[in-house]
Formats: sequence, C-alpha cells, structure tokens
Amino acid sequence: MDEQYINVEENVVINSLYLAIVLNKFGKAKLEELAIAVYLFRFTNVLVSLLEKQNMKSYMRLCQESDLQNLDSLLSPYLVNIYNDRFQRSLSELLARDMIQRDKNDDFFINFDAQILINLINELELNLVDERFNIIVQYIRSNEVSVIKQKIYGYSGELIG
Repeated sequence: MDEQYINVEENVVINSLYLAIVLNKFGKAKLEELAIAVYLFRFTNVLVSLLEKQNMKSYMRLCQESDLQNLDSLLSPYLVNIYNDRFQRSLSELLARDMIQRDKNDDFFINFDAQILINLINELELNLVDERFNIIVQYIRSNEVSVIKQKIYGYSGELIG
C-alpha cells in the first residue's frame, strides 16, 4: 500500500478521507467520538495501550512498525488535544463540501452514497485503514467517551480537550 495513505499528515484531503471512513463506520456519531477516533488512529501507541490483549493483537496485525515508531508516537504524551488542527480542517472540509451533515441531535452523518466511499477505499487500497477504523469504532462504542478520555489523560498525564 502506498505510504502516503497510511501516514496521518498535514494533508487535509487524506485526513478528510480518514474522517469520512470513520464516520461511515459509526453511521452517526457525536463530534467527540469522531475526534477521539481520529486521535486514536493517529496515535497507535495510545490505542494499543487501551485495547484488550486480543483486540490489540488484531489491531497490531494491521499496523506497520512505522505506526508505532514515528514522531507522532514519540510526541503522544505531549499532543493530547483531540480537537487538533488536522481534525478541525478535515471536518471543515467535509462540511464545506456538504459531504457530511449534522442532525438535530448533533449527530454527524455522511451526506452521500456510502458506496462511493467504499469504492474509493478499494481503489486507493485503503483496506488496512478501513479495518483499523473498524477496531477503533468498536472500542469507542463499547466504552464511555468520558472513560476513554480519562484513560488517554492517564497515558499522557495531560488533560485532553
């Protein structure tokens, strides 16, 4: 798989695609759930520390060594704001293009045929990214957001926003 699609970098298009993928996994999601999912995707080492052993092994099979040994992982104790610039720019991009919407309950959802996204995932060979988000969304759904935030706080020692 092309390395440019794995690394969560400053590219708003790639990060917007990741955000669309995770929103598709949720179906509908609160802003905080989306932010945590993208944060945990970026900081693999934090997610691995939170997952139960069986899920951790499954997740690690989907990762490359560079996912754990990169600058983001090294800086994870210091970069704990889940609403970071990358997330905000990606969300703004998808909203501006009317690709996602928010309902009266403040849930976000995809505003286009999800099959288009699935075709794009296959075309760009983003299946590993898609599978990683499966595990992340499953983790978030099975835990209270406040508990996840507390665990991230415990990992980093910093209050997350």
